[in-house]
Amino acid sequence: RSRGLGDGYKRQVHGDITEELTYQSFIFIRRGLFEKDRLLVAVRLCFRIQEKNNLIDPDKLNYLILGKQSADSPHQAESLKQFMTESMFRACKALEEIPIFLSLLSQMEAEAVHWKKWYMEEAKKKKKKK
Repeated sequence: RSRGLGDGYKRQVHGDITEELTYQSFIFIRRGLFEKDRLLVAVRLCFRIQEKNNLIDPDKLNYLILGKQSADSPHQAESLKQFMTESMFRACKALEEIPIFLSLLSQMEAEAVHWKKWYMEEAKKKKKKK
């Protein structure tokens, strides 16, 4: 056992070493990834770090990672059908189980023109990358 080193100092050193190892591991792994996979791995690593440090609710994280869909989907508004598949609609409906997304679909319906514009712009960007 080390003499003269307080528990706070040891925790700080441990935290610093963990942070550096995490960063160096990410850099090493990133080099071997295809460009299209780098963002996915970075986001997943960030989620894992936040989960480990109790900064993110594991249930909410599972919604995002597993892509949960609602079993019962109410009537989909025509304004949303213009750009949203049924699968996308059911996924958004499932997100409403999380309090912060409680009125997601009603807000999307109210601002359908803006959502459609955003969706179409993203679809164009994906086509250009291919």
